[in-house]
Amino acid sequence: NRRFELAAGYTHLSYDVEADEAIVVGGSVIRENEIDLPARSPLNLVQSSLAFVGDFSFTGFTSPIRGRRYRLEAEPTFGDLRYLTVLADFRQYFFWNPVTLAFRGVHLGRYFKDSESDRLSSLFLGYHTLVRGYGAGDISLSECTHSEDGLECPEFDRLVGSRIAVFNTAVTGRPERPIWV
Repeated sequence: NRRFELAAGYTHLSYDVEADEAIVVGGSVIRENEIDLPARSPLNLVQSSLAFVGDFSFTGFTSPIRGRRYRLEAEPTFGDLRYLTVLADFRQYFFWNPVTLAFRGVHLGRYFKDSESDRLSSLFLGYHTLVRGYGAGDISLSECTHSEDGLECPEFDRLVGSRIAVFNTAVTGRPERPIWV
Protein backbone atom coordinates (compact mmCIF):
# COMPACT_ATOMS: atom_id res chain seq x y z
CA ASN A 1 0.00 0.00 0.00
CA ARG A 2 1.37 3.38 -1.02
CA ARG A 3 -0.60 6.57 -1.17
CA PHE A 4 -0.34 10.34 -1.22
CA GLU A 5 -2.27 12.37 1.34
CA LEU A 6 -3.13 16.03 0.92
CA ALA A 7 -4.56 18.21 3.69
CA ALA A 8 -5.22 21.87 4.45
CA GLY A 9 -6.24 23.69 7.59
CA TYR A 10 -6.56 26.95 9.45
CA THR A 11 -5.55 27.55 13.06
CA HIS A 12 -6.38 30.50 15.30
CA LEU A 13 -4.35 30.60 18.53
CA SER A 14 -5.25 33.07 21.24
CA TYR A 15 -3.46 33.57 24.53
CA ASP A 16 -4.60 34.18 28.09
CA VAL A 17 -1.97 34.74 30.77
CA GLU A 18 -2.72 34.54 34.47
CA ALA A 19 -0.52 34.41 37.54
CA ASP A 20 -1.44 32.97 40.91
CA GLU A 21 -0.11 34.94 43.87
CA ALA A 22 -0.04 33.42 47.34
CA ILE A 23 1.13 35.02 50.56
CA VAL A 24 2.48 32.36 52.90
CA VAL A 25 3.42 32.98 56.53
CA GLY A 26 4.78 30.13 58.65
CA GLY A 27 3.63 27.50 56.19
CA SER A 28 0.03 28.79 56.12
CA VAL A 29 -1.52 30.51 53.11
CA ILE A 30 -2.78 33.90 54.26
CA ARG A 31 -4.12 35.19 50.93
CA GLU A 32 -4.39 34.01 47.32
CA ASN A 33 -4.99 36.17 44.25
CA GLU A 34 -5.33 35.47 40.55
CA ILE A 35 -3.77 38.21 38.44
CA ASP A 36 -4.54 38.74 34.73
CA LEU A 37 -1.39 39.64 32.82
CA PRO A 38 -1.06 41.17 29.36
CA ALA A 39 -1.24 38.52 26.63
CA ARG A 40 0.27 38.38 23.18
CA SER A 41 -1.81 39.09 20.11
CA PRO A 42 -3.51 36.03 18.56
CA LEU A 43 -1.95 33.98 15.76
CA ASN A 44 -3.68 33.11 12.51
CA LEU A 45 -2.01 30.26 10.63
CA VAL A 46 -2.81 28.45 7.38
CA GLN A 47 -1.32 24.99 6.84
CA SER A 48 -1.21 22.65 3.89
CA SER A 49 0.49 19.27 3.85
CA LEU A 50 1.56 16.62 1.41
CA ALA A 51 2.53 13.14 2.63
CA PHE A 52 3.77 9.98 0.97
CA VAL A 53 2.71 6.98 3.06
CA GLY A 54 3.55 3.30 2.72
CA ASP A 55 2.29 0.37 4.77
CA PHE A 56 3.47 -3.16 4.00
CA SER A 57 2.96 -4.58 7.49
CA PHE A 58 1.08 -7.58 8.85
CA THR A 59 -0.65 -7.09 12.18
CA GLY A 60 -0.99 -9.55 15.05
CA PHE A 61 -3.50 -9.17 17.89
CA THR A 62 -2.22 -5.81 19.12
CA SER A 63 0.49 -4.51 16.78
CA PRO A 64 2.42 -5.14 13.57
CA ILE A 65 4.56 -8.27 13.62
CA ARG A 66 6.21 -8.19 10.18
CA GLY A 67 6.79 -5.73 7.36
CA ARG A 68 7.44 -2.02 7.00
CA ARG A 69 5.64 1.31 7.42
CA TYR A 70 6.77 4.81 6.54
CA ARG A 71 5.51 8.37 6.26
CA LEU A 72 7.28 11.33 4.67
CA GLU A 73 5.39 14.59 5.15
CA ALA A 74 5.98 18.30 4.51
CA GLU A 75 3.64 20.93 5.96
CA PRO A 76 4.29 24.59 5.13
CA THR A 77 2.62 27.12 7.44
CA PHE A 78 1.80 30.70 6.43
CA GLY A 79 0.13 33.66 8.07
CA ASP A 80 1.43 35.45 11.17
CA LEU A 81 4.31 32.93 11.24
CA ARG A 82 6.08 31.17 8.36
CA TYR A 83 7.84 27.84 8.75
CA LEU A 84 7.97 24.32 7.33
CA THR A 85 7.24 21.21 9.42
CA VAL A 86 8.86 17.99 8.21
CA LEU A 87 8.01 14.50 9.45
CA ALA A 88 9.90 11.34 8.52
CA ASP A 89 8.71 8.15 10.25
CA PHE A 90 10.12 4.75 9.29
CA ARG A 91 9.27 1.44 11.00
CA GLN A 92 10.55 -2.04 10.24
CA TYR A 93 9.28 -5.30 11.78
CA PHE A 94 11.12 -8.66 11.62
CA PHE A 95 9.19 -11.76 12.66
CA TRP A 96 10.99 -14.87 13.91
CA ASN A 97 8.33 -17.07 15.43
CA PRO A 98 7.49 -16.38 18.29
CA VAL A 99 9.47 -13.11 18.41
CA THR A 100 9.15 -9.80 16.57
CA LEU A 101 12.06 -7.35 16.46
CA ALA A 102 10.88 -3.82 15.68
CA PHE A 103 12.85 -0.71 14.72
CA ARG A 104 11.56 2.85 14.51
CA GLY A 105 13.23 6.05 13.37
CA VAL A 106 11.34 9.34 13.63
CA HIS A 107 12.31 12.91 12.80
CA LEU A 108 9.95 15.84 13.40
CA GLY A 109 11.26 19.32 12.83
CA ARG A 110 10.36 22.90 12.05
CA TYR A 111 12.55 24.78 9.59
CA PHE A 112 13.07 28.28 8.12
CA LYS A 113 12.09 31.77 9.24
CA ASP A 114 9.84 31.37 12.29
CA SER A 115 10.70 27.78 13.25
CA GLU A 116 12.28 28.94 16.53
CA SER A 117 9.52 31.43 17.42
CA ASP A 118 8.65 31.57 21.11
CA ARG A 119 5.01 31.94 20.04
CA LEU A 120 4.94 28.23 19.17
CA SER A 121 4.96 25.38 21.65
CA SER A 122 8.27 23.57 21.65
CA LEU A 123 8.47 19.99 20.49
CA PHE A 124 9.05 17.67 23.46
CA LEU A 125 11.20 14.55 23.19
CA GLY A 126 10.09 13.21 26.58
CA TYR A 127 6.63 11.96 25.58
CA HIS A 128 6.30 8.31 26.59
CA THR A 129 5.35 7.41 23.00
CA LEU A 130 8.84 8.59 21.94
CA VAL A 131 11.25 7.94 24.83
CA ARG A 132 10.23 6.37 28.14
CA GLY A 133 11.45 7.76 31.45
CA TYR A 134 12.01 11.37 30.41
CA GLY A 135 8.54 12.84 30.81
CA ALA A 136 7.97 16.23 32.40
CA GLY A 137 7.16 14.57 35.73
CA ASP A 138 9.97 12.03 35.50
CA ILE A 139 12.82 14.50 36.15
CA SER A 140 13.02 15.73 39.72
CA LEU A 141 14.60 19.01 40.81
CA SER A 142 17.38 17.05 42.52
CA GLU A 143 18.46 15.76 39.08
CA CYS A 144 18.86 19.29 37.68
CA THR A 145 22.30 20.86 37.47
CA HIS A 146 22.51 23.92 39.75
CA SER A 147 22.01 27.25 37.96
CA GLU A 148 22.57 30.74 39.32
CA ASP A 149 18.93 31.81 39.10
CA GLY A 150 17.60 28.40 40.17
CA LEU A 151 14.95 28.50 37.42
CA GLU A 152 16.71 26.50 34.73
CA CYS A 153 17.15 22.75 34.39
CA PRO A 154 19.55 21.91 31.54
CA GLU A 155 18.65 18.21 31.79
CA PHE A 156 15.01 19.03 30.98
CA ASP A 157 15.83 21.84 28.52
CA ARG A 158 17.68 19.35 26.29
CA LEU A 159 14.35 17.59 25.70
CA VAL A 160 12.61 20.59 24.08
CA GLY A 161 13.24 22.42 20.84
CA SER A 162 12.13 22.89 17.24
CA ARG A 163 13.55 19.55 15.99
CA ILE A 164 13.57 16.04 17.44
CA ALA A 165 14.90 12.69 16.24
CA VAL A 166 14.40 9.29 17.86
CA PHE A 167 15.55 5.75 17.11
CA ASN A 168 13.90 2.92 19.06
CA THR A 169 13.98 -0.84 19.02
CA ALA A 170 11.69 -3.33 20.73
CA VAL A 171 11.37 -7.10 21.09
CA THR A 172 7.99 -8.72 21.60
CA GLY A 173 6.93 -12.34 21.92
CA ARG A 174 4.12 -14.56 23.09
CA PRO A 175 3.03 -13.93 26.70
CA GLU A 176 3.84 -17.52 27.70
CA ARG A 177 7.42 -16.97 26.47
CA PRO A 178 8.56 -13.61 27.87
CA ILE A 179 11.47 -11.91 26.14
CA TRP A 180 13.68 -9.65 28.24
CA VAL A 181 15.69 -6.87 26.63
